Amino acid sequence: MLKKEFFTRLEHSVLIADGGMGTMIQNSISSPIQCVESLNLSDPDLIRDIHTQFVQAGAELIETNTFGANRLMLRKYGLEQKVKEINAEGVRCARDAVRVGCYIAGSIGPFISPTEEITEDLVEEYKTIMVEQARVLVDEGVDLLICETYANTNHLCFVLDIVRELTDIPVITSITIGPSFVTYDSLDVLSAVQKIISRGSDCIGINCGHGIKIIETALEIIGPVDLPVAVMPNAGLPERVGARIMYGISEEYFAEKA
Repeated sequence: MLKKEFFTRLEHSVLIADGGMGTMIQNSISSPIQCVESLNLSDPDLIRDIHTQFVQAGAELIETNTFGANRLMLRKYGLEQKVKEINAEGVRCARDAVRVGCYIAGSIGPFISPTEEITEDLVEEYKTIMVEQARVLVDEGVDLLICETYANTNHLCFVLDIVRELTDIPVITSITIGPSFVTYDSLDVLSAVQKIISRGSDCIGINCGHGIKIIETALEIIGPVDLPVAVMPNAGLPERVGARIMYGISEEYFAEKA
């Protein structure tokens, strides 16, 4: 029922998603933190507050703070035994912030570098790792899943196949591209999108990367597709100006382009 309602809504209106969770977190704390997902456990009030700010600003889709909350990524910080707790609390923080009409999207980011191959001897290990995260998000009751910021379409299709076996809730798949409009696995953006669509994605997306202009051009290349399209640009690549990290565009320009 929820899946039908979700796509019926997309047929009649644009759904406004939230913004960059990592950026908001880093701007809200006194010193930088490497594993922002760990704050789901150490400072859930902060995470809830950021979600709430997005909702108050008009967001109708809130992503959980679980982008890098898989066992491989968390192992770098000695948190590999906290996969379930971090993902579960991530969903709860989002749920506490949303209101009627808002959707919760379980965020699943890349689990390995885009330059790495998923070799045959690692398939089962990687599958176990991604099933572990996705299952928690689904069991905790997210409305949909978003597999985002994948520069390698082979990795994205690998994860999409896994979540498709676990659940029938909507799945957004989103790639990130640079000025070459070619993915790490050497596919042009149109071929990449067509490949992902053929694997059963419910909604195709482009996010982050080098900013709005790149995504605008990518959308022209893709042209009309039979799926809803998720467009989630960032403000481009930051530059260091003295001791500050600055972006080259204003909020007004970003809003106008949106």
